Amino acid sequence: MKSATLSALLAGAIALPCIAQTPAQKSVSRDELRACMDTEAQVTGRREVLAARNAKVAEERSAVKAESDALVAEEKTIREDDYKARDRFNRKLKETQARITTVNASSDALRAEVQALTKDLNAYNQTCGGISYLAEDKAAILKEREAAARK
Repeated sequence: MKSATLSALLAGAIALPCIAQTPAQKSVSRDELRACMDTEAQVTGRREVLAARNAKVAEERSAVKAESDALVAEEKTIREDDYKARDRFNRKLKETQARITTVNASSDALRAEVQALTKDLNAYNQTCGGISYLAEDKAAILKEREAAARK
């Protein structure tokens, strides 16, 4: 359930608007455009990192669920008077419970980061959504980035 909620939140944060694809509402300077482009790159990078982490958490959650299901089946086969088997089972159960706690903590941390990303994305959309700019300003900024990447 938590994984589905995280996936839904992350899916909402995935869709980033392209700068100046809609009719212009406000014209921005080169510095303002640079700030919007920098913010878009940052938000996109964070989204990609969170998507990868979400996949890992979902994978771990599936593994823990399979382990839990196996423990439920194993418990049914243990006789009450088989104390060694019961002790082994209890050790396995304790390890699985520790993994569940770890996965839940990871899910909670990821959820908080996705919510922060969504908040930042909304702020980006508020500031940079519907802007207009000069094509030469964007070209100049892209050239600056290429030059910085080559260094």
